[in-house]
Amino acid sequence: MDAGVVGLIGGLGGAVLGALGATAAAWITGRKAEAQARIQAEALREQTQQQVEAQLEQARLQVRASHYLDRREPRAQSYTAFISAAIALEEALLEAIPRVRDNSNDAADFVNRVGERHRELAALKPRVQTEGPWSVGIAARRVVATGNRAVVYLSDCNPFDSGEPHSGSDELHDFFGARDEFILEASKALGCDGTQQEDEQ
Repeated sequence: MDAGVVGLIGGLGGAVLGALGATAAAWITGRKAEAQARIQAEALREQTQQQVEAQLEQARLQVRASHYLDRREPRAQSYTAFISAAIALEEALLEAIPRVRDNSNDAADFVNRVGERHRELAALKPRVQTEGPWSVGIAARRVVATGNRAVVYLSDCNPFDSGEPHSGSDELHDFFGARDEFILEASKALGCDGTQQEDEQ
């Protein structure tokens, strides 16, 4: 064989091997690039999903905060009216108890005034309970109940009773405690901005 043919065959063989090597290298590089692209696509998908979830949570919090802020003013109005009525009942009780105990001529008028103030307070309870939250409704119910016990004490008070006269302090103490508890629960409810969990409605 002639050296030219051998050189030509060797050149062709080298070219074929070079082409095969280049093809293999390109194929391997392509596979690595494809794998890398898959990894990057998965990472991007996870990152996008986390961003979407974070945005959804932020939107939920904003909607919730807006909801609570929209409810705040009507709640504040009903709570304020209820507290004002409780204070009016308290004042009426404090005026009436000594007059009833001393059997004043105007004691019946004071007892009637206490009854009126209690009815006004009780009439506000459904709105407070409707406004919520549950803890404020329970506290309102306790204010009305302890106020009722004080009214019953006053109505049943008999100044001619032969024992030691009952001062009504237990009834008043219970009523004042219930009123203070209501104020605390109402303050908590009004302070809720919607970003934390509120009591069940």
